[in-house]
Amino acid sequence: MSILKSPIKRKLTTILYADIVGYSRLTHQDELGTHLRVMDFLDYASEAISKGGGTVLRYSGDAILAEFESVIAATDTAIEVQKELSTRNGEKSDSEKVQIRIGLNLGEVMLDRGEIYGEGVNLAARLEAAAQPGGVCISSFVHEQIASKIDFSFVDGGEETFKNIGKPVRIYRWHPDKAAEQTQSASHSGIEGRPSIAVLPFKNLSIDPEQEFFADGITEDIITELSRDKDIFVIARNSTMAYKGQSPDLREVSKDLGVKYVLEGSIRRSGNRIRLSAQLIEGETNHHVWAEKYDRSLEDIFEVQDDLTNVIMNTLLEKIRSTNFNRALRRSPQTMAAYDHYVRGLAYLYQLNKTDNETSLFEAKKSLELDPNYARGHMLLAMTRLYGLWSGWSAEPEQDLALAHQGSLKAIACDRTDFWGHAILAFAELFRQNHDRAVSAIDRAIELNPNGADSRAMRAAIYNFIGRSEEALEEVTIAIRHNPNHPHWYLIAPGRALFMLGRYDEAVPYLERLVNASEDASTFRALLAATYMALGRDQEAKAQIGKALETFPNLNCTDVRYILPMKKTSEIDHFVGLLKQAGLPD
Repeated sequence: MSILKSPIKRKLTTILYADIVGYSRLTHQDELGTHLRVMDFLDYASEAISKGGGTVLRYSGDAILAEFESVIAATDTAIEVQKELSTRNGEKSDSEKVQIRIGLNLGEVMLDRGEIYGEGVNLAARLEAAAQPGGVCISSFVHEQIASKIDFSFVDGGEETFKNIGKPVRIYRWHPDKAAEQTQSASHSGIEGRPSIAVLPFKNLSIDPEQEFFADGITEDIITELSRDKDIFVIARNSTMAYKGQSPDLREVSKDLGVKYVLEGSIRRSGNRIRLSAQLIEGETNHHVWAEKYDRSLEDIFEVQDDLTNVIMNTLLEKIRSTNFNRALRRSPQTMAAYDHYVRGLAYLYQLNKTDNETSLFEAKKSLELDPNYARGHMLLAMTRLYGLWSGWSAEPEQDLALAHQGSLKAIACDRTDFWGHAILAFAELFRQNHDRAVSAIDRAIELNPNGADSRAMRAAIYNFIGRSEEALEEVTIAIRHNPNHPHWYLIAPGRALFMLGRYDEAVPYLERLVNASEDASTFRALLAATYMALGRDQEAKAQIGKALETFPNLNCTDVRYILPMKKTSEIDHFVGLLKQAGLPD
């Protein structure tokens, strides 16, 4: 009796996939010169891979597929290649530079006819596409193996969903221009040695499902209070809310988010009483550092929140901070109903679409009807108006801008310590063309809340409009590190920055993701259309304008010009000129 064995063998290996950035464009500009430069690169890269212990399996035009037995050797080689290319490019013009993206994955592959196949290879190719030009993008499988074993640090890029890959993959990025600023996100010592924490969504144990809003509001307030302290690194709300409704392994949460501590808890609300339970876990060991229960009247809810954050801060910082932790000086709403409407409105606002934005506006108004001096209510009212204005949804933009500006000032008057009021004021001043005031306001917001990922992303957006796009890219990198599972509106900052810098090829992936995630936002389609137009992709540009007009038939260049608070009119003219070419009416 013979047993037939499959001729296909399998093995675990490290896959490197590299590809030239903008190869078609470079070839169109200088066919022979590009070919010679690319061949020179391929010769160098092949030699570097061989010296690093890898094997080149095949070339596919301008791409390389290679494998390594050692994950560390593969990573070292990838970074060495990118650093060498960065040096070679030096002062060369854009048309002469050869830039590549590199993707690294550790996975099981099939061996056949001297090559490797399978999802492990496909993922390496997807990671290459997700890398920055001149950078390296690795999977979490690679990162787990190299953490603390190499001299280079990778930035956590959050989870990505890739075409034809079964489940989302957490990715990490490295780039030579940012090497000095990057920190290992998985280091349990925290960013720059600071204690690091993730606050998971508090579970609603009440019978009433409507109390989900209340539980989420408590979670957000705890995150905000912890974020006020410069000595703690706090993961943003959007990233931790991804665990809502789950019972995750806290060791995995700690590893995935790159934090040492995880706070989890529950809330049970009944009538005028609330019971809140919380426990602080050291993620790596799953050790319970601290636990507490509160059984209070609802009137004491803000005292409960302050007590909770006070204990956590002192547990984490030990002697760094005294037990007299400065509590927030915010003004509490006069009735808990006002707070309920605020947290409900905030939940709708985070949906980032036109219908829910209108619902958020309604909830903000209800909150202020109950407590006219509630800072968060004024903040939410101003934020919904500004987001509607920026997204092109406002029927009366001038009136909404005036009301948003008034609302942000009222929020600050009610509570000067709440960073959100200053952040919203920054955007109101930006749209009023008061650029210096906008910068001052957003700087104040970040001073009040150094870990505020949203504030960082908002500062990146402001920098884009005042001609500081290089700094905008730096700011949004920090924001994404604080908030790896960030909302899709973060993508507007790198997309616009790269457009402003004339790096249109690099802007496209960010803007395509943004448009795919936000069908309501016609202004985002306009930016993508202008980018396509700048690349000579006329038909794709016109298609985006067509889709924008399907949603908003009255959209025109005048509307777009109004919501572009750029400091330089020449930049507005350039952008609007591209939109006219793409077919947007005057």
